[in-house]
Amino acid sequence: MSESAERFLELRDKLTIPLKVAEKIQETPDAYSFRFDIPADQKGKFQYRAGQFVTLFLSVGDKHIRRSYSLCTSPSHDSHFQITVKQVEGGLGSNYLANQINSGDSIYVTPPQGTFFQQLERGQDAQYFFFAAGSGITPVFSIMKETLTTDPSAKAFLLFANRDEDHIIYKDLLAEIQQKFGDRLTLEHQLSQPKQPSDNAGRCDETRVKKFLEAHKTSDNVQAYLCGPDGFMDCSASALKQFGVSEDRIRTESFVTVIPAEAAATESAPAEELDGVVIGDLSAPTTKPSKIKAIINGQSVEVDVDPEISILESLINAGQNPPYSCMDGACMACMAKVTSGKVVQDDHGILTDENVEAAETLTCQARPASDNIVIDYDNL
Repeated sequence: MSESAERFLELRDKLTIPLKVAEKIQETPDAYSFRFDIPADQKGKFQYRAGQFVTLFLSVGDKHIRRSYSLCTSPSHDSHFQITVKQVEGGLGSNYLANQINSGDSIYVTPPQGTFFQQLERGQDAQYFFFAAGSGITPVFSIMKETLTTDPSAKAFLLFANRDEDHIIYKDLLAEIQQKFGDRLTLEHQLSQPKQPSDNAGRCDETRVKKFLEAHKTSDNVQAYLCGPDGFMDCSASALKQFGVSEDRIRTESFVTVIPAEAAATESAPAEELDGVVIGDLSAPTTKPSKIKAIINGQSVEVDVDPEISILESLINAGQNPPYSCMDGACMACMAKVTSGKVVQDDHGILTDENVEAAETLTCQARPASDNIVIDYDNL
């Protein structure tokens, strides 16, 4: 067995719990939901917040991969624990799950992670705006149900972009939710290639988002959640800002075409310059900096760093209090986003390719590799 396979199995056994698939649900021609049974003695580990994700450890033939998927369920609204997977052309994980996994099978699943959802103060007549495209509906659906269930004064507005009627994930469930919550939920579909005539045909652009906001935004107490391709989220965020929504009230989570971690490392610097997985701004010149900045609990701090030890250790040595748990790369408690500069890890460990592409690093494993590094623990 190769060293990488041994490492994968070691991490799988340390970090995951095998969960049985209670039900496999076909949502669209290329999207499936998987509802899991949680063993009674593991329910504590699988308590979750709306908008979180889990990581699946999958053995596909002779390949060992990790893939993260958002939960579509809400802890306050739903009694089950469920993810949705959209097949991607050539996608090893999504096609394996869609074609090979069925009800009764078991999958190795990590406990939930993530900080996408940050609820506004309840009882303040909040307006939540949700902009989702394709499978980006998954965490949005979770958060939307949570806000409507837990805050009776809140109103939700969802603009959902898809190719056509057949590719609307949760189409029937969305109709049920809209009926349940009445005028507290406004739902509009944007279809780029509708099969039936539609007033909202065409791609979802900034003009369409502005029209949606103009029709529904009546409060300054607004929070927005965006999930989909970067271009879709860019136009949505731009429109929101033009309507007076501050950047700290706009929460985004993207899905992208994955660049393997090994490719990210080779593109960032020659092997003789940096040995490992490089995360962040791949074009930043490689240096050994003496200082970095970190965002921790809303505060920006600048600390001295030793390029030979981890960023987490440097922060702790400087008297800061970053989040962490295991200190050896076996959990994600110390994960942060590299918003400026670049860092290097010996290997990607439990990070998925999606984490690396999103510039997310395990600070207990990462060392500084350029000037002007900014590490953000708050906004993953």
